[in-house]
Amino acid sequence: MIQFSSEIWPACLHTDLRDEHPDVKLVVTGWGSTVPEGTASHRSNDLLKAQLQTVPLTECNELFKEYQQFTKEPGLQNIGQSQYCAYDPNGKNDSCQGDSGGPLHISNPLQASVTIVGVVSYGIGCAALPGIYTRVAYYLDWIEPIVWPNGVIPKPTNSLYREI
Repeated sequence: MIQFSSEIWPACLHTDLRDEHPDVKLVVTGWGSTVPEGTASHRSNDLLKAQLQTVPLTECNELFKEYQQFTKEPGLQNIGQSQYCAYDPNGKNDSCQGDSGGPLHISNPLQASVTIVGVVSYGIGCAALPGIYTRVAYYLDWIEPIVWPNGVIPKPTNSLYREI
């Protein structure tokens, strides 16, 4: 059993299929590579985080299309509704090799909660183009029956939560 504390508590799942506004601060965390061409020897021993912002799907698709035309690299697919694009406008921080499966989330310090928006999926390099994440809201109909097979969503009893 997991013991919840002020540092360990359950995350919420994002339910809105729309992109977050670019002003909303997204955070990606992971132990992945710390250099763009990283290997296992470049992985972090510490959990790292990077602040990112949303790239609308239409803009994200255009960036990948331009990249594909420039590099002549075959096989890049259109990014669809089941995916989410995010990047660092300064081009410095990103998820990288070894971060796959990690969360892209929004923190709400007033409610002491975190909402998972996406799951690290793939990218071209690290911070070269927006990272591609699996959009959690798109898969809620699949996730919820697995997590709550009896259809009962437990109400948090932890003191970190408050009724609103």
